[in-house]
Amino acid sequence: MLSCVSNKRALEETPGFAARQHYIEAAQRYNQAVRGQFVQTREHFATHGADLIYQHLLEAEEQSASGAHVPSANHYRAADALVLDAAKVGVSLDLPDRYSQRRRAAFDRAIEERMHGGRTADVDKRWAEAIQCYEDVATYEPSPRQTALALGAQVRSTTQWADDELAAGRYRNAAERASEVLALRGSAKGHGFARAMRIRQEAIARGSVYVAMAPVWTSDSAAARLPWGFVSALNDELELHHATQLDAFINIIDPISVRRQLRQRGWSPSDSTRQATTHVGREVGADYVLRCEIVDFEDRRTHLYAEERAAQTKSGRRTTYVLQTGDRLLELKAIYELIDVRDPSRNQRRTVEISASDRFTRGVYGGDPGELRLSRSEQRLFDARLQRDYELELEHTFLEKTSDRLARDVHDDIVNGIP
Repeated sequence: MLSCVSNKRALEETPGFAARQHYIEAAQRYNQAVRGQFVQTREHFATHGADLIYQHLLEAEEQSASGAHVPSANHYRAADALVLDAAKVGVSLDLPDRYSQRRRAAFDRAIEERMHGGRTADVDKRWAEAIQCYEDVATYEPSPRQTALALGAQVRSTTQWADDELAAGRYRNAAERASEVLALRGSAKGHGFARAMRIRQEAIARGSVYVAMAPVWTSDSAAARLPWGFVSALNDELELHHATQLDAFINIIDPISVRRQLRQRGWSPSDSTRQATTHVGREVGADYVLRCEIVDFEDRRTHLYAEERAAQTKSGRRTTYVLQTGDRLLELKAIYELIDVRDPSRNQRRTVEISASDRFTRGVYGGDPGELRLSRSEQRLFDARLQRDYELELEHTFLEKTSDRLARDVHDDIVNGIP
């Protein structure tokens, strides 16, 4: 049997052996240390396990006698853990007579203590504390009846908390609390669940806002450098994808009706004003109007490296081509304005910068690459369609990042304005 010192030394030496490529010897020493620890642990439980359990049970009785039933029950849980840990190393620890009955009684007293604590917290409207008390009941192996009582109490407390938040005009908090009730296990037919559903619906109805999105436009300089169709695709992403994935409090007004109103009023990006946009927002029943302009865009190649490689034409003539590697970097700068139709002093203006990059590798040849004798992997370097696919993949990634970022930032700005 290894001593503590030899076990420690074996473990400490393992990284050194591995680093010097002595993998087999390192593994043998590691296994030796683990076996030694296993033996020591087994001997520890065999020698001291019974005493440790006795100490926990003694503490449990003393805690119970002083009225501290939760700490008392926790000592039984610690004793249970000792028995399981000992079994993992092949040691069976004997438990005293009537252990199960005394354990069950301690658990029942702990459950009653937590239920009493929850009811006391309920009276003072300390809802979070009350709910924690009821959740703690599950720790002590409750009976079906005890589980039902704790669940019912938790539903009542959480629902009352949601009701208080609704009355105070904190609609998002009210809906969140009500949703917690609906997520609890148990029958959804109970009065508490039905009440929570009504609170959530009312909170959303009172706190909901309506947003009109004007089409994204670009400055002339950015438009000339953006990938073809980017702005149109960005508007589609924002209107068709993100507009359906906002939270329950944010409603996007039909983009078609918004564009119709803008056209009827002769709206154009170059001459639009906050006043005109705000008026359109009122016409379509919006609380907010979103305007966004892409003011700058760059498509750059960075970290360029060129390597000349020998090649041969199909006719046998020796020649060279250039292998180019680098990064393609797309960078965009946009400014959006979230106009508060009801209170223009609360308008929000943000500048957003977004970038995406990808590595590229391509071949460059002064003549027709088709005349070169190339391997299949080299042919791919000159495949214009394949190179364009790589470029389109990056542009698609960049589009997704742009739409995700704009949607997230606008969402956060709107949410911060909801009570």
